Amino acid sequence: MKVLLLGDIAHRWAVSVERVQELAALDLSFPNPYMILPSEESLYLETDIIEYEQVRVELSQVYIRGRSLRAFLRRG
Repeated sequence: MKVLLLGDIAHRWAVSVERVQELAALDLSFPNPYMILPSEESLYLETDIIEYEQVRVELSQVYIRGRSLRAFLRRG
């Protein structure tokens, strides 16, 4: 079982921690924390994040100037 902090999720999706916090607050389908640490940081199960990524596919795609990396590399 692997757990992720918000910073780990932000790095995984190449977005800011603030964006992940916004998604967690506003998107009802965002996974609930597995555990909240005494420092008030939330831990999320990687399996829950992977399931969420399958629903929100755009989060796991890398974008450069508004285009997907695959399209960017094809234009070379």
